[in-house]
Amino acid sequence: MGATVVFCCLLWESVADSAVSRAGARTGALRRRRTRMPRPRSTRALALVSGLLALALAAPAAAATTPTAPAPPVTADDDPTTPLDRPEVGPGTSFVDVATKLDGYADPDWYAANVPVVDLPDADAEAVYYYRWRVLKEHLRYTEPGTGWVLTEFLDCCGYAAPYQAINAAAGHQLAEGRWLRDQRYLDDYEDYWLTGPGQIEPAQNPEAADWAHQYSFWAVTAIVERAKVTGDLDRLRSLQPELETFVEDWGNQFDADLGLYWQTPEYDAKESSPASYATDRDYAGRHTFRPSINAYLYGDMLALAEVATLNGDEATATEYRDRAAALREAVDTYLWDDERQFFYDVVDWENPGHERLRDRLDVGFVPWKFGLASPEQAVALDQLLDPQGFAAPFGPTVTERRSPDFWRSADQGCCKWDGPSWPFSTSLTLDGLATALRDDAAGDLTRADYLDLFETYVRTQFRDGEPYVAEAHHPDEDRWIYDGSNHSEDYLHSSYVDLVLQDVLGLQPQSGDSLVLDPLVPADWDWFAAENVPYHGRNVTVLFDRDGTRYGAGTGLRVYVDGEQVLHAGAVALAEGADPVEVPVPAGDPQRLPHAVNTSANPLRHEYPRPLASYTWRYDDAWRVLDGKVWYDEVPQNTRWTNYSSPNATDWVGVELAEPTTIGDVRFHGYQDADAVQPAAAYELEYWDGAAWQVVPDQTRVPEQPAGNGLNRITFPPLETTRYRVVFQAAPGKSVGVTELESWSPVARDVTVRVDAAQPAPGQASRVDVTVTSREDAVTGVDLAPDLPEGWTAVAVGDDGPVDLGAWDRATRSWDVTPAPDAVPGTEARIGAVARWGGGDAHGTRATTTVRLAFDPAWYDDVVLHDDFDTDTLADWTTMQPSAGEALPTLAAGDGSLSATGGARYWGLYGHRTARATSSSVVIAEIGAFSGQGTAEDSLFLGLAGGDRTYALAWFNHTNVASGLDYVGGANGSSPYFGLRGYGPGSRIALQVNGARVDVFAEEDGTWTWYGGTTTGGTLDTSDPDVLAGLLPTIGFRADRGTVSIASFEVRARSAAPGPQVDVTATSRCLAGTAHVAVRAAYTGTGGAGLGEPVDVELVTPFGTRTVTGVAPGENAYQSFSARAGTVTAGEATVRVTDAAGRVTQHTAPYPATTC
Repeated sequence: MGATVVFCCLLWESVADSAVSRAGARTGALRRRRTRMPRPRSTRALALVSGLLALALAAPAAAATTPTAPAPPVTADDDPTTPLDRPEVGPGTSFVDVATKLDGYADPDWYAANVPVVDLPDADAEAVYYYRWRVLKEHLRYTEPGTGWVLTEFLDCCGYAAPYQAINAAAGHQLAEGRWLRDQRYLDDYEDYWLTGPGQIEPAQNPEAADWAHQYSFWAVTAIVERAKVTGDLDRLRSLQPELETFVEDWGNQFDADLGLYWQTPEYDAKESSPASYATDRDYAGRHTFRPSINAYLYGDMLALAEVATLNGDEATATEYRDRAAALREAVDTYLWDDERQFFYDVVDWENPGHERLRDRLDVGFVPWKFGLASPEQAVALDQLLDPQGFAAPFGPTVTERRSPDFWRSADQGCCKWDGPSWPFSTSLTLDGLATALRDDAAGDLTRADYLDLFETYVRTQFRDGEPYVAEAHHPDEDRWIYDGSNHSEDYLHSSYVDLVLQDVLGLQPQSGDSLVLDPLVPADWDWFAAENVPYHGRNVTVLFDRDGTRYGAGTGLRVYVDGEQVLHAGAVALAEGADPVEVPVPAGDPQRLPHAVNTSANPLRHEYPRPLASYTWRYDDAWRVLDGKVWYDEVPQNTRWTNYSSPNATDWVGVELAEPTTIGDVRFHGYQDADAVQPAAAYELEYWDGAAWQVVPDQTRVPEQPAGNGLNRITFPPLETTRYRVVFQAAPGKSVGVTELESWSPVARDVTVRVDAAQPAPGQASRVDVTVTSREDAVTGVDLAPDLPEGWTAVAVGDDGPVDLGAWDRATRSWDVTPAPDAVPGTEARIGAVARWGGGDAHGTRATTTVRLAFDPAWYDDVVLHDDFDTDTLADWTTMQPSAGEALPTLAAGDGSLSATGGARYWGLYGHRTARATSSSVVIAEIGAFSGQGTAEDSLFLGLAGGDRTYALAWFNHTNVASGLDYVGGANGSSPYFGLRGYGPGSRIALQVNGARVDVFAEEDGTWTWYGGTTTGGTLDTSDPDVLAGLLPTIGFRADRGTVSIASFEVRARSAAPGPQVDVTATSRCLAGTAHVAVRAAYTGTGGAGLGEPVDVELVTPFGTRTVTGVAPGENAYQSFSARAGTVTAGEATVRVTDAAGRVTQHTAPYPATTC
C-alpha cells in the first residue's frame, strides 16, 4: 500500500471535538524503555504525520486542520509527585475507568501513578497484562543508600545471585518491562547497579565472568538504549557511553578470534540441562559453546552502542562497532547457520575440532530475529515454530525440537531442564523476534495470524487454576507449570509480556527522535482497544481505536492524543495487515525531575545497623523483614512481614534503631492485611527517642489519614534528629496488625550523584576506596568529597582531595586508602560511605554507601583451642548426636590422618567435641578429606555448633551438586539460608565463624577464603551468651547415601584477650623555614608492663603523609615530622596504628593545633 492511501485517511481534529479530559492524574501510565533493535529498514513506506504539508498533498484541503501543539509537561519548578511521593500522571486522557481495571489489586495508587492503562477486547490478555505489572512491582527491591532499587528474578533467591538477589540472566527482559514505568528512578538505579554498582563486583559463581553483570548472558546495551527511546532521556544515555563500551569489551575473554564468535556455556546462557550440554561430559552445565543467543546479544549490543556513539558525535567509535557487528554477523552465518537444515545451530567447542553443528534445533536458534541478525532469506527457520515435530505445542513453543532424541530426556526429573518444557524467558524473546520479522517483511511464510496464535498461546500459558500466573517453566502439552517450587517460583520475573503488548501487539514503536511510530499487530476482529497515558518522552500518549465510535465516545477509527490533545485521526485501514506504519510527532517534554531520596532504614543484608525494634513478633514472622527492601502483600505466599498476631499486649510497636543520630522527616510503612485476622490498625502513633524517653513526633502530616492495610502510609514532619523511631499500633477489636516494610526517607540532591567503589579490606591493612561524583543536566562547582567510615576506621587521601568542578553530565573520582578499626573482625561486613557537599556549608549534599566484607583469615584467632590432625585414634573425645531417627548412624573411625564415616545405606551422624568450646569471637574449621562420590542425594559434611540431636547451627556441604547452606534448628531469630552451588572440594578448608549473635560460613576456593552466608542467632543457640556457648559443642557431621566421607583435620580457634601494646602518642604543629609541619611521636612503653613484650611495627598517619617504622622495641620511639608544603595548617588529628608480634592492631590518635608560619 502506498503512502498516499494512508495520508488520505488521516484527519487532524480540534481539541474541542475530542472527548478528552486533562485531569489525567487518575490514570496510570508507565515509563518503559524498550526500543526496537537496530534492523534493516522496512521496504514498506513510512507514513509520516508531519503536519499541514503532508496532509495537503494527500487529502482534500477541507479535511486538514492545524495540528494542536501538546501542552507543556510539568516544569522543573513544580513538585511532580503525589502526596505519596509517586509521579503525577499529568495532562492526559480519561477514556478508561482506571479504578475498575485495578479492582482487587493491593496499593492501586501505585499502578495508577506508574503504568499505562490498557483496554483490550481479549479479557485474558488484559488480565495477564495487569498481573504482570503486579509481578514487576513485587520484584522491585530497595537495597541501601548509594545503590537504590534493583529488580529481582525470584521473590526469594539463592546463592548464585548477585548482591541483593539480583540476577542478570533476565535483566534484559526486566528492563524491557520496566521501561514503560512513569517513575524513572527505579530503572535508573537498576541500570547503574549493573554498569557501575555492585554488578561490577567479581562474581562468586562463574569463574570465567568479569563481574556479576557478565555472570550470565545479558543484552544490557540493547535494553538500555531501548529504554532511553521510551523515556526520551538521551542526555543520560549519552553519558553512559564509557560504561556501555566497557560492558561490551568485558565479553572479550569469551571471544574466539579464529572463528570470530563468542562462546558461552549452556549453564551461564541460563539454559542448563539441554541437548547442548548433553553433548558434553557435563549434562547440567555443558562446555564452551558458540551459540546463536550470545552472539545475537553482542551483535545487537554493538549496533546499539554505535547508536549511542552517534548521539555523542563519536563517529569513529560508531563505525568501529558497526564494522565489528558486521563481522560477527558474517561469522554467525558461516559457522552457526546451516543451509541444508535451514536453522541457526549451536557449535559445541568440546571434542569437536571440525566445529560440527549440533544435531538438534534449540530455542536459541530463534534469538537472532529479535536483534536484527537474521536475513530475510533465513526466515524459513521460523516455520519450525508451527511444525508439530519442531517447536509447536498447545502451551509452547518448546525449547527443544520434538524430533530431537533428547526431547524430554530429563524434563520431568526436577528443575531446571531446557530439553523440552515451555519457558516464558524463551517465548517472549521469540515472540519479539517474530514481530520484528513481520514488520521488516522478513518473516517468510509466517503471517500476523501466526504471530497472534503464538501470542494467544503465551497468554493461555500464563494461568494457573483460572487466575493469571507465571512460574519458571510450563508443560508444553498439559495445562500445568512443571517448575513451580513453593515459596520460590511464584510470580517469576524471568520474561517479558507488558512490552510485547505495548510495543508489538498495540504497535507503539519508540524512537530516539521526536516521534512515535505506530505499527500494530492487533487481530483483525478487534473492534476497539486503548493504551492510555503511556509515558513517552516526557509526555502522555494515548492510542485509541474504536471501529464504530461506541466504546469511547470519541468517534470512529484510530486516534492518538499527546498530553490530552488529539493529534491524529485515521481510519481502520491503518490497522490492516500490510498497512504502512504511521509516524506521529511527539515533541520532547522536559526531563523527569522527581525528588531523589534515600531510605536510611533499609538493611536487606542484615548488617548490625539499622536494626528492627518490636514489642512483640508472632513466631512465624520476623521483625527484620520490615527492613529487607521488599514490599509484598497477601498476594504471594512468601512472608516478608511483621505482625503482632496472638499478642497479649493492648498496643504493640515496631521500629528501627539507627547506627548514629540521623535526621528524619519522612517515615513510611507499608501496611499488611490478610483476609481476616490481620487488618489495618484502628489507630497509630509515630514516636522518636530523644535520648532519654519516647516522644510523639510533632506536626505530623499523614497520607492517608487513617491507616491503610496492603498499601502505603506516609508520615511527614519537620526534620528531627534521632537514633530510634517506632510506630505504635492499636489494633482493631479482635484483630492484629501487620507491616511489610518500614522506611525513613531522607532527601538527597538530584544535581549530583555519588558512587563508592571499595576494594576488599583486611584487618590492619589499607585498601583503596574510590568515590565518583557525577553531575546531571546542570554544571556544579566546588563539590567537596569526604569518606564516611565506621567508627575507628581511618582514611588517607590519595592524590588531590580538593573541591571538584563538574560540567553538565560530567564526573570525577577521588581516592582514599582506608584502614579498618583495630577491633574490626575478619569476615564481617562494614558500610563504607561518602558525602558530597556543595553550594557553601551544608546547603546542598548527597551521600552514598556500599557494603564491603573484610577478608577472612583464621590466623586472626590467635588462641588455638583445639587442633586434631587425627594422627591417632581420638574417638573418645567425641560424643554422638543423631538428628534423624530414620537414618542410621555411620561407622566412625579416627586415625591415619582422617576422621571418617562409612555406611552401606543412607546414614547421618553428628559428632561434637566433648571438651573444646567456642567463644563469642571464634571459628570452627575443618579440612575436607574425601566425599564418597556415590551419593544420588546426599554426600555431605556438616560443620558448626550443636547442643543436641535437634539443636544446632551447622553449615552443610553436599558434594552431590557441590552445593552448600546452613541448617539452623532449635534456636530463635535465625534462618536456614541456602548458599547455592559453590567451588569447594577435597582438600579445601571450611569454617563457621562465631561473632557475637551471628554465625557465618566460609570455604577455601582455590586457596582464597570465600564467604558463603550466615544468620543471626538467639535462644538456645544464642552465640553471644557465654552460658549458652558452654552447652554448644564444636561439631562435625557426616551424611551420605553410602560410602565414606572424611575430614583431614578439625580445629577451634578463638581471639585471645591478651594485653595490647602501651603506646603514648603526641602530635604538634610547628614552623620550619616558613613551612608548616606536623610532628608525630609514638613512645612504646611495652606490652604487659614497662619494658616487657616483643617489638612492634608503628604506622604514623597524617593528612600530609604516612610513615611506617618497623621493629620498635619497648622503651623506643617512632617519630616523623611531616611537611604540609604550605605556610598554614588547620587543626587536625594524627593517627598511629601499632601492630604487635601476633598481628593484632591497636589504634591511637592525637590532636594537633592550627599553625600559621
